[in-house]
Amino acid sequence: MVRWDYLIIAAGNNYQGKLFEFQLEQLKDYILQYANKYYVQVDKYPGIGAGMATAHIISRLLEEQKETAENLKVLVIHSGGFSKRLPHAAPFGKIFTNLPDGSCILEHKLKTYRNIPELCCPGVFISACDTIETLDNIEPTAFKKSFFDTMVIFGHFSSLEIATQHGVFIIDKEIEGRQTLKRVLQKPTIEEMEKNNAIWNDAMAITDSCYMFGIKFAREFAEFCEATEKKLGGTEICCYGDFMRPIGTEATKDYIEEANSMILRQWRQKLYDFFNAITGKEALIIGVESMFHHFGLPNDLLDNIAPNGPFYNESNPRFIYSNIGPNVTIDNSSFGEFCTINANVKIPEKCLLSGIEINQDSEDIIFIPNTSVITWLQKDGKYVTLIFDNSVDIKTEGNNLKWFSTLLIDKQNLFTAKLFPICDTPAESLKQTFISNSMCRCYKNVGTKK
Repeated sequence: MVRWDYLIIAAGNNYQGKLFEFQLEQLKDYILQYANKYYVQVDKYPGIGAGMATAHIISRLLEEQKETAENLKVLVIHSGGFSKRLPHAAPFGKIFTNLPDGSCILEHKLKTYRNIPELCCPGVFISACDTIETLDNIEPTAFKKSFFDTMVIFGHFSSLEIATQHGVFIIDKEIEGRQTLKRVLQKPTIEEMEKNNAIWNDAMAITDSCYMFGIKFAREFAEFCEATEKKLGGTEICCYGDFMRPIGTEATKDYIEEANSMILRQWRQKLYDFFNAITGKEALIIGVESMFHHFGLPNDLLDNIAPNGPFYNESNPRFIYSNIGPNVTIDNSSFGEFCTINANVKIPEKCLLSGIEINQDSEDIIFIPNTSVITWLQKDGKYVTLIFDNSVDIKTEGNNLKWFSTLLIDKQNLFTAKLFPICDTPAESLKQTFISNSMCRCYKNVGTKK
C-alpha cells in the first residue's frame, strides 16, 4: 500500500500543539501504517483561520523539503481552535474525538483515505477534523492524473438539512473528462438552493468535504499567499468558503463585500482572482457511493453512533474508557467516555457524557435528555462540570442568550459564560452544577457568576 509522505495536523497554539503531539505519539503505530512521517504545525499567530494556516503549512513543507517536494503526497488535517460547538472535545481536539468502537476520528479518516496516495499525483490533500468521508468507496477509475494539474474537489450527496451547513456545488459541463463547476454556494438556505437549481430529484445536494492541490498549484498558492500577506497583513481566512466560492463559470462576488473588515475584503478579492483563474481546470469528483459524515456538533456525533446511524454497532458499548457500576442504565442513543459512575443512575436519550464522576446516589443528579455533561480538570487542580442543551450552538454570540429556559444577562456566548461552580472534586463539581441548573430554572434571569 502506498502511504502518505507526511501527515500534518494543524494546531491553534503551542499548548494545543503539545497536546496533539502527545496524542499522536499514542497512535504512532497506527499512523505509520498510512503515513511515513507525521508532525504538528502550530499556527504562526492567533486567528488566522484554516485558509492562512494551509498556506503556511505548504510554505514550510516546500522550504524544508526542497529536494523531494515535487514528489510529495501530503495529508493536512486542520484541527486548530477550541471545538466550541463540540465542547467535550475542546481539551483534546475534535480530530481525536472517540467513537464507541474505541477508535478516534483520525483513525477512521486514515483508513478511509488509504487508497488516495496510490491514486493521486503529488500534491497536498486538505481535510477537516470533524468529518469522516468514505473515499475508499470511490471507484479508482474516477481518478485521472490530469485532474491533479490544479485542484481536485470531492463532493458528496447530502440531505438539504446538511447542505445548509456546508458548501454546495452546482455542476457545469465536463471538460476533457473532468466535471467542472458552475457555482459554489456557502451554507445556503433551501430557498437559495432552489433558486440556483442545486437540488437534485431525490431532495439531495452535492456538498463539499475535502480537496487536493496538485503540487505545482500548491506552490503557486503558497507563493501567492506569502506575497499577499506581506502586502495586506494576515487575517482569518476560510479554507473552504474563501477558496471554493471563486471557482465556477457563474461565480459571484457578493460575499466579498459581506466581509466584516477591509483587510478581509481585500483578501477575498485577491483569492477570488487567484482561484477564479482555474475555472474549467478544476476537477470535481462526486462520490456517488461514498458518504460524508459530520461530527461537528453533539447531535451530529450522537446521530452517527445511534441505532440506524452509520457508525452504530450493537456490540459496541455505550460507555468507553469508563468504570460503570451495575445499577447504571443508559439509552442506546446516548454515549459516555472517561466516566466513573457507581450509583443508581439513569441516562436518558441523546446524552453525551465525558469525564463525569458519581460515587453515591443523589436526588440532585437527574440527567436531562438531549444534553452534554462534561467535567474538566483545570490547571489549578480543581474541577468544573458543564451542562448544555445539545440543540443550542454555544458558540453563538449576542444578547438575550438562554441557558436552557433561563435568560442570561451580560453574556457574550455560552462557551465563555461563567455559569458553573468550581469544586475540589469531580463528583462535587457535577452535583453542584446540577443544583445550579435546577435553581436557575426557578428564576427568569441569571447574572454572571463571580
